[in-house]
Amino acid sequence: MSLTVYPAEEFIPSVPPSGGNPARTHTTTQLMVKVAGWPNVFRIWFPEQVGPLWTDAERVLQEYAREGDRLVWRQGNAIEAVATVEESTLAMEVRVTNHSGAGMADLGVAHCVQLSTAPDFACDDFSRIFVRTAGRWASLASLRPSSDYPHYFHTDLIEAGRSGGWRGHMSPMFESVEVDHPLMVCVSRDGTRSVATASQDYDHVFHNRANRHLLCIHSTQRPLDLLGPEQTAVFRQKVYFVEGGLERCVDAFESDAGSLGYG
Repeated sequence: MSLTVYPAEEFIPSVPPSGGNPARTHTTTQLMVKVAGWPNVFRIWFPEQVGPLWTDAERVLQEYAREGDRLVWRQGNAIEAVATVEESTLAMEVRVTNHSGAGMADLGVAHCVQLSTAPDFACDDFSRIFVRTAGRWASLASLRPSSDYPHYFHTDLIEAGRSGGWRGHMSPMFESVEVDHPLMVCVSRDGTRSVATASQDYDHVFHNRANRHLLCIHSTQRPLDLLGPEQTAVFRQKVYFVEGGLERCVDAFESDAGSLGYG
């Protein structure tokens, strides 16, 4: 299986939950992914956010440089984002260097893997989106989410009483169900293919059903409390495109888990 990845410019509106900010207010750049033999195109905001350096107000058109099998975007000398094709997997790495001269607090990176442009995968009823809780894979539908933006946090974060990634006004979207695996999986309508994403040192996973033109899945690395002057932080995430359903998708992740620091 091979992937074709290319940047595209488009205005994609996004309606935020109560108290949030619009994710897009003007034309932006996103990565499009085509999988050989699949009649679908996937759209990814890469990155969606590099807070506090690159957030809603700072988003501009991104100029990606193609370097072999990599697409690279740089924002000055502070952010370097690299998307690399690894056969049937897209590896996404963001390096953030703090040149501010002071400590940078609460540094987090987010990406957005959108299914709305892939009709075989677009899921608006939670039935084909899966997470693992208490050692068992379960559809979000079976977990009965309390909102259209269900966030599921790492077991350790819930046990420690932390709110994890999107703090404060996002707390009404935080589910009580704990997740014990970094992968969020979407299975195609016919059950023969799957797409999933996982992040290193994950904080939480979540799905956005409210924006039907997105229908995105997320796995988010936990933020750094503090990045010191001239220090560099690395955030890693992967997107898996798999011939096969949930079980095959999990197997694909497990065989690659070491690249994200698991296993």
